Amino acid sequence: MSDATEATGPPVDPELVGRAFAALSGLLGLAFLAMPVTTDLGSRLEPAAVVPVVYGLAVAFGLCLVAISWLGRDGRRPVATVAPALLAVALLLLGPGLGYPLGAFNWAGLVLASVVFGGLGALWTLVYG
Repeated sequence: MSDATEATGPPVDPELVGRAFAALSGLLGLAFLAMPVTTDLGSRLEPAAVVPVVYGLAVAFGLCLVAISWLGRDGRRPVATVAPALLAVALLLLGPGLGYPLGAFNWAGLVLASVVFGGLGALWTLVYG
């Protein structure tokens, strides 16, 4: 009789997962840092006055992701690297990455929430535990 809690595949090393997502966070961070230069998001957002805010928040989130990749490179806190990386992927898919921009205020709100909860929250977890 076999135990139902028995693992069926090779065990997944959480530190390896943390390191992989830390690297992914760094790459995504560079994408967010380059967003003001590489996208024409500004021409598609209304009102135009919010464009610098959106770009500033995108750069701030990119900086957070790069910091997360550096601080999380040891893989000891995988959740703090996985969550922001997945959030960044979602933002790139929902926003200008595929050409479907949200309204300016919606996009600014999403990026601001990402900076505060995904970026700063993960940095706090990585630094202070």
